[in-house]
Amino acid sequence: MLTTVVNTKHDRLNPGIVASMDLKRNVDFSHRVAHAIIDLHENGFTEDFILAGNGLLWVQEKTCLQPTDFYMIKSHRFDHPDKKQRLFLMGIMITPANVKGIGMYEHLMTTPLPAMLTAIQD
Repeated sequence: MLTTVVNTKHDRLNPGIVASMDLKRNVDFSHRVAHAIIDLHENGFTEDFILAGNGLLWVQEKTCLQPTDFYMIKSHRFDHPDKKQRLFLMGIMITPANVKGIGMYEHLMTTPLPAMLTAIQD
């Protein structure tokens, strides 16, 4: 249990407690992301993909894929505790090879969202 201590002299949170709360939020965020990645790996998503324009870069094969070469099977959106960025995690299937992998994209809230991610925005 996290206890908040108020500095009655200045009516502010103790900086040490605030730092502890931030650390806990960051650890929780990282834990949720790691759990989703492990779940995808356990379900056969073993390759790595990077968002590149409207397509993907297949890291292991050093190959660029067009949107017609793949589709998203699963998607997760994680809002970072700082409220300035989001992390998108995608379970991707390459067709017709039936190769599955993980795509990850970190989005800064001050920039436009790539078109392929708008479907998992909400």
